[in-house]
Amino acid sequence: MIQPPEQAVTAWLALDPADEDNGCLRYVRGSAAGGVRAHRYSGVIGFSQTLDAAADAADAQNEFALPAAPGDLLLHTATMVHRADANLSERPRRAIGAIFYGASARIDAAYAAKQADIHRRARTLPGQQGSVALAADP
Repeated sequence: MIQPPEQAVTAWLALDPADEDNGCLRYVRGSAAGGVRAHRYSGVIGFSQTLDAAADAADAQNEFALPAAPGDLLLHTATMVHRADANLSERPRRAIGAIFYGASARIDAAYAAKQADIHRRARTLPGQQGSVALAADP
C-alpha cells in the first residue's frame, strides 16, 4: 500500500525453530522482480493475503522453503511472493515481524480503505464484543 512498493522490507525474526512441519516461510525465487501481483484478504485472521490468480507452474517450480532457527532474521521486499503453510505440528512457530519503509515511500490512495477493512474484520474476531477501540492512524 505504498509507492513505490519496492520501498518496503519485512523483517521476520524467528523465536522458535520454523521448519516444513510447523510452516516455515516459503519464497518464489525471482518473484520480486515481477512487481506486486493482484491479491486480496485470505480469510485467515491477521494480515494474511492471497494471490488473486492460482500460482502458475513457474511459481511452484521456483518455490523453496526457508527453515529458520531461533534468532534467524529473514528479510523480503513487498514484491517477493512468499507464504507459510499451516502449522500441523504440536510445536509453536512464534516470530516477531516488522515492516520498514524507505524515506521516499508514500502511502497510496487505497490505504484508508484497507485500514477500514482491517478494523471491520477486527470487530468480528471471536470473543470480541461490540466495536474494538483501535489507535488512530498517524
